[in-house]
Amino acid sequence: MSAFTETQLRAAQAGDPEAVTAILTALEGLVRARARLVDRYNAEDLEQVGREALWLALRRFAGNTRAQFLTFADRTMTGAMRDASYAARYPGISKDEAKLWLSALKRCDGDEDQAERLACSGELAWRMSTATAKAVRSAVRPPEDFPEHLGTPRPREALEGRYEARYDPAGESGGTAARRA
Repeated sequence: MSAFTETQLRAAQAGDPEAVTAILTALEGLVRARARLVDRYNAEDLEQVGREALWLALRRFAGNTRAQFLTFADRTMTGAMRDASYAARYPGISKDEAKLWLSALKRCDGDEDQAERLACSGELAWRMSTATAKAVRSAVRPPEDFPEHLGTPRPREALEGRYEARYDPAGESGGTAARRA
């Protein structure tokens, strides 16, 4: 991470485009590091979110020192990246709903039924409706394994026997064709 001065920071806050560019360039390494920390598989998308958050943080920063700005910028970027990661990971539900569900699940030691009741009870930060809790539960649940019996093909002998018994054109086996005749 290359350095920038407090003079550049004040100039960037005042709207100087060269100072803004200098600070954004200086903090590019921090943006990349935080994006990989939040979600390494979608880091490129999160880097863009982080750059935008950093640019907006320059306008909102009310402190005086470089260290204060770095702390403020780091928290702002990381928060924006986490929000974007939640939105991508749990589509269709809000970040707050996902967080409430995950905290209920953690408090209930992974028991989804108890977590659903807890999320609807109002004992946590806020209360979910039963329908919302069911929707969030299904959206946040990790994908289940494909059942083994659905992935294994039946033996050919078993299939041949069923086919012959069902469609015996001569009617010798007493199958469907024999009843039609």
